[in-house]
Amino acid sequence: MTDQMIKDLAAKGGVVQINYHVGFLSQEFRDAEKADPEINKAISAEVTKRCGENEGLPAHRGRPDTREYVEQGKLPRVDFSKISNTSIMR
Repeated sequence: MTDQMIKDLAAKGGVVQINYHVGFLSQEFRDAEKADPEINKAISAEVTKRCGENEGLPAHRGRPDTREYVEQGKLPRVDFSKISNTSIMR
């Protein structure tokens, strides 16, 4: 969004939501996911098992599975400091 768009939105009481999912912050993370499509399939299957058709739960419930893959070294750890280094914040 441009600065003007954000100002216009704020003038009308609107808000901007920023998604800090690791896939948006780290090319290394995206590359690792792409290199092993089975990881996303497994995470998606687990989220579906836990949440069924409730679309509001997957983002919340999917994070533990992603963390498990990071802890196992199958996906790279993305440090919180990446947020301040993204082009969004510049």
